[in-house]
This record gives sequence, structure tokens and C-alpha cells, in this order.
Amino acid sequence: MSILRRSAAGLALLAAACEPSTSGTCAAAPEEVWIVSELAFGRAEGRVAPGFDLDGLVGMQCGARDYTAPDGTPGIDNALAELLPLVEAQVGGLRLDGLVQNSIASGQILLAFELAGVDDRGRDGCVGIRMRRLSGSPLLSSDNLLLPYQTLYPDDTAVVNELGETRIDGARIEPTPTDIALPVSILDARFTLDVRDAHVRLTYVGDDAIEGVVAGGIDVEQIIGIVGTLNIPDDLEAMAGLLVRSYADLEPQGRDCGQISAVLTFRAVPGFIGD
Repeated sequence: MSILRRSAAGLALLAAACEPSTSGTCAAAPEEVWIVSELAFGRAEGRVAPGFDLDGLVGMQCGARDYTAPDGTPGIDNALAELLPLVEAQVGGLRLDGLVQNSIASGQILLAFELAGVDDRGRDGCVGIRMRRLSGSPLLSSDNLLLPYQTLYPDDTAVVNELGETRIDGARIEPTPTDIALPVSILDARFTLDVRDAHVRLTYVGDDAIEGVVAGGIDVEQIIGIVGTLNIPDDLEAMAGLLVRSYADLEPQGRDCGQISAVLTFRAVPGFIGD
């Protein structure tokens, strides 16, 4: 074989090694467990908000305006960021993020990301990732946050979201978008949100934390159905339905849209999953 051909073959093998594997080998067994200790809605500051360009458009859709990401990326879909302050005003100014955080501390919302095949947290060509719900009584710090390196247990009643295989690039992990089931337990309300075309980004922050974003579309009819199961006054239920329909910005259906974009931000700490 000529030197040129050997060089070309070598480059081809190197390129293949850098591509995410589709054989399932890098997802054979979880090697890292990251338990979500802080979870909040992606809030806007002016027209700047976290999230992703979910619809591939920059501008307006169904009357909803896009945001710009903190890094300057245009076309960010995060309609819930505009809707949340209106909802919170209707419930006496109660900030919903506080309810979510209390649910984590009480063990009602325990989520974990499992990573497999991580050889290099800065750059790795093949990493498997899944998201799942856990159960147990979490250990808390003095500021009411989950302590790292504790053991919690699988919730066998919940769906395990297989996010597939991807790569780590610059300490950042972004699997291919897919639908996920997000379990929610707040006060006496328990339901599962089906997040369509969910985009997930995880970023290593030092050795002891991961920060991330989850964004996607939620069906308007599902949200209205969930609101109908809550113990709230009829007029508030009707107003919630009207607001959700008004701010929906994904999946256009004539003049209206069938989904509303939502963004969650989180911070996770290392932990363990028991048998």
C-alpha cells in the first residue's frame, strides 16, 4: 500500500473513532451518576433567556417572539418564560421555582443522569446517557440542597429516558433530541409531562457538578388536562387554559400552535444508585 493510501486509511480510522458509536458499546454500563440538586424554570431577563432554537426559525410564530441566548444565539424558543410571571401573579406572587426546590428536598422530585463510557470529561467520542427518576429520602445540606455522593434508588414505576449515545466536546454533552417523559410531583399534584423533541445540554463544572438545560415542546391539550386535575378554582383553571393557548409557539395548526416551548435549568451533583 502506498504512503498516500496508508495515510488516507489512517485518517479514516481516526475520523471513525471520533464519531459517536451506534453499536451500544459505550452505553454498556453507567459509570457516572449525577443527581439533580437544583431545578428551576428558565427565566428571561428582557429578551435574553436560556434554551434552544426548537423550531429552526428566528422571529415570531403564532404571535410568540423568540429570545436570544446569553451567549448571543438567536431564535431561542422559551414561551413559558413569558407566561410564568403571569401565572405566578394569579397565585399571589408565589414563585413556582421554590415549590420545585422543596419537592426535591422532600424526595418528591429526584432525577438523575447516568453517563457511560466517559474516558475524558473534556473530549470523548462515545458516551451513553440516560435520565431516570429516583426514590428515597435525600440527605440535605444546611442550605436545603442535596448532598453529593449519597445513594438513592431507582423508581421502578417511572419511565427510563434513554437519550442515546453522543460525544463530549469541550466538557459539553448534547445528545440527539428525543421525546422524554418528565415526572413531576409538587405538593399533592403528581403527573408526567411529555416533552416533545427534548433538547438536553450538560456541561461539566469542575469535578463535583454538572450544569444543564432541558428544553422542548409540551402539548397544549396535555397542560390543560393536567390543570383540570388540580384543586384550583374554576375561574383560575379557565384563565390558565386561555393563557397556555395564547402563548403556544410550536407545532403551528393554522393560526394557532399546538405546543408551548418550555425550558428547565438544573445543577447536578455526583451520587450513586443503589440496588
